[in-house]
Amino acid sequence: MEIRLAASACGDFDTVLRFLPARTPVSFGEPGLRGAYAACFPGDKLTLEHKQLRGVRIPRRGGAVNLLLAGFDCHAPAPFDALRQLTAKAGAALADYGAQSVLIDRLDALAFAPEEEIASQICAVLPLCEYRFDKYLSARKARQPIRAALLSDRDLAPAIQEGLHLAQAVMTARDLVNEIADVLTPAELASRCEALGRLHGFETEVLDRAACEELNMGLFLAVARGSGEEPKFIVMRWRGGEAEQPPIAFVGKGITYDNASLFDGDGAFKEMPTLKDLYALLSERPEVKSLALSLSRFVTGSASRLGQATNVDLENKYIVLDISEMGKDLLPLGMFLALDSCWDKCKESRARKKVIMLDELWCLIGASSNAMAADFVLEIFKIIRGYGGAAVCATQDLNDFFALEGGKYGKAIINNSRLKVILPLEEEEIGRVQEVMGLSDEEAVQISRNSRGEGLFCAGRNRISVSFHATEKEKYLITTNREDLEQRIGGM
Repeated sequence: MEIRLAASACGDFDTVLRFLPARTPVSFGEPGLRGAYAACFPGDKLTLEHKQLRGVRIPRRGGAVNLLLAGFDCHAPAPFDALRQLTAKAGAALADYGAQSVLIDRLDALAFAPEEEIASQICAVLPLCEYRFDKYLSARKARQPIRAALLSDRDLAPAIQEGLHLAQAVMTARDLVNEIADVLTPAELASRCEALGRLHGFETEVLDRAACEELNMGLFLAVARGSGEEPKFIVMRWRGGEAEQPPIAFVGKGITYDNASLFDGDGAFKEMPTLKDLYALLSERPEVKSLALSLSRFVTGSASRLGQATNVDLENKYIVLDISEMGKDLLPLGMFLALDSCWDKCKESRARKKVIMLDELWCLIGASSNAMAADFVLEIFKIIRGYGGAAVCATQDLNDFFALEGGKYGKAIINNSRLKVILPLEEEEIGRVQEVMGLSDEEAVQISRNSRGEGLFCAGRNRISVSFHATEKEKYLITTNREDLEQRIGGM
């Protein structure tokens, strides 16, 4: 996609893209578009919800053009995240229209950030609608790139170029991800990275097996033994600036690895820096502004709570670490951070009794997690007894519990657990548990016939049937039964 800056709506175009305030009547930044729309829809009261699209046809110069309206609420949480999502939807609509020449109306409706930043984000996402990985198709359709013009009286050319560069970088990464593994060998990937380095001016260093062995990169080499290809560890360095320009260093609040730097002149603890502080520093320098944009999700976006200082006393006897509002993609990270905090508390004293309880453990050791988080959990189950503690986990999704690396972590946690309770399961899950825990056929049948609250208690080789009954108070606190909840509401 080609995107240029335009000061007026002159020229031919087949589609107009207009971002407008949500829940307000349709408006335009360009007077000519305003007049054409009013003539076509006199007295129109159309409004759009946040992130809603609407397409109409309006007359122009003896013909007609597609008008794509995109509603946006500047006061919505995580505005940059929402803008990228809305722009992606608009790009898909442009592709469906078969648009060839697009006019992007003025961005006056998006007033939540400087126009340069908004233009950069739109130009980073909109071209992705044209991405196709079709190099192996025998018959590829010839496509002309969409030509777009962004209306503005400001000099947005640098912002447009920044956005287009980001879009090209994303498409390059997608090409590498979509490439056939037999083609993109370690050597081929290294060659492509070196070519990109020569093209864009960054340094590329490729370490072979001998260099990795010299640096004691045992974990990397262990993984590489699973392939017949020779390993290549690729290091890319973008130094930026001029040759004689000194490197940029952010000192922040002056806290270093020296413990003395934690205290101010009066001996009191300094205020700890947060991601918000780093974001502010990065935003001040054009050389690293793209890094600030990548941090925006954790400062002003949907994960902004991760960029703030802790606002509770961690010495309290009762602390709730609530991660329920984190996005699905960040849920494993949130659970990992919460567990890491609990583990630090457990290791403070070997004399004090403690228990770590992990509900829905599949989030940390399942397919949506990663080996690093799962290793961390497994380590806790292996060594927590040495700290005078115990670990308890629960899960309802056994398929995910055994999903990561062939069930390696799920099996290891079960083997490191002295006591196990198996509650009613589905037939498919019973077979998996029977295999992992060595249950007899009779025990498997018993599990399948158990009612709610009944289970099989396993302590080493000893197995007995158990039944759990909640007290009235426990039932009141934890029930999710609809009839119980209706009775409670009716009795209020």
